Amino acid sequence: MNGVDVVPTVAMVLIPIITSAITFLSVIIMGMINIKMNKKNIDAKSQELRILLADKERERKFEVGKAVLQRSLQAMQEGFQNVMYLNRILNSVSAATISEVELESQIAKVKSIRDWYDANCFYIPDSIRKKFLQLVNSTFIDIKNKQSLGDQRERAHIWKNLIDLVDNIENAFQQFFDKYSLIRDSAHDGND
Repeated sequence: MNGVDVVPTVAMVLIPIITSAITFLSVIIMGMINIKMNKKNIDAKSQELRILLADKERERKFEVGKAVLQRSLQAMQEGFQNVMYLNRILNSVSAATISEVELESQIAKVKSIRDWYDANCFYIPDSIRKKFLQLVNSTFIDIKNKQSLGDQRERAHIWKNLIDLVDNIENAFQQFFDKYSLIRDSAHDGND
């Protein structure tokens, strides 16, 4: 073997190795470029998902708020109807002209109103809750006084409680309408 023959042999061995190394390096470089491109795509997708999730959370909060508002307004309307019924009981004639059956009917109605209150008190604003219960209890006392021709001084307190309660219901309705306006406006902020 002479020196001339060794160079082509070494060249023949080294060229495929160098070619493989260059190919390997170019694959690594291309992979790194793809990773950077994929990272940008992943970051963009991640940002899109965060925005979508935030939108869905706002939607969920709006729907929950709307459902609570609707249920509260329904309870307030039913409460107002019950207050008006209690008003009719309080305005009914004295025990001398009312039958025992009618008195028992009034007591049953007041009990059903108290049961309604028990089931709905958390949907009624604080400003109404306590006064409503006071009016129910005062109506029970008034009915008992009608039955026994008892002390009629309690009636002045009942009327004040009734008037205060009606005022509080009216104010609470206004607050609910104002709140609904805010919910409606916040829901439209992102959609305009």
